[in-house]
Amino acid sequence: MAKHELSLPVMALGAFAVFAIAATVLYVGVSARHGARTPQAPPSLADETATAASQPDVQADPANAQEWLALAATRRRNRDYAGAREAYLQVIQRNAMTADSWADYADALASMPGGSLGGDAEAAIQRALTLDPKHPKALWLEASHAYEEHRYADALIYWKRLRAALRDDSPDVAIVDANIAESAQLAGTPRG
Repeated sequence: MAKHELSLPVMALGAFAVFAIAATVLYVGVSARHGARTPQAPPSLADETATAASQPDVQADPANAQEWLALAATRRRNRDYAGAREAYLQVIQRNAMTADSWADYADALASMPGGSLGGDAEAAIQRALTLDPKHPKALWLEASHAYEEHRYADALIYWKRLRAALRDDSPDVAIVDANIAESAQLAGTPRG
C-alpha cells in the first residue's frame, strides 16, 4: 500500500494517538508555565485513599473563589471531573473565572464520562479565548474540537494561532507543527 493510500481508520487511529500525546504534553507544559504543580506520576489508588483518609471532607470556604479554584484543580488532578465541575460552577457563580480557569473547566467537562469538547466545554473554551485570544490551552482545545468534528480548515486556523503564541523554544512546537501539517493536508490547503 502506498503512503498516500492509508485507510481512514488507520489515519484516524494515528491522529488520535498524536493528539492524546500532544494534549498531555501541552497540559504539562502549560501547567508548569502557569505555576501549577504537575504530578510526577498519576496517583495510585492507595495514594488517593490515603489522601481521602487524611482529608475526609475537603471543602472550600463558600465565599472564597480562590479556594474553589484550588479545590477544582485538586479534583482535576485526582481525575474527579464531576467534582471539579461542581467547584468550577461555584467560581462561575462568584464571577471569578479567568482564561486559565475557563480552559481548565472545559478540559474537565470534556474529560468526564461521555464528555466532549462541544456544548458547555465549547462555551467555556470561547470564554477563555474572549479573555485571552492567545491562551495556549484554549487554542489547543479549540483546534482539537474542530479536528474531532472534521472541520480541518478551522482546526488549521487554531493550530496556526497556537503556533504563533508559542515561543520558538517551546517543547510543544514540534507537535503543533505536525498538527498544522496534518490539518492542512486534510483540509486540502497549503501548510503555510
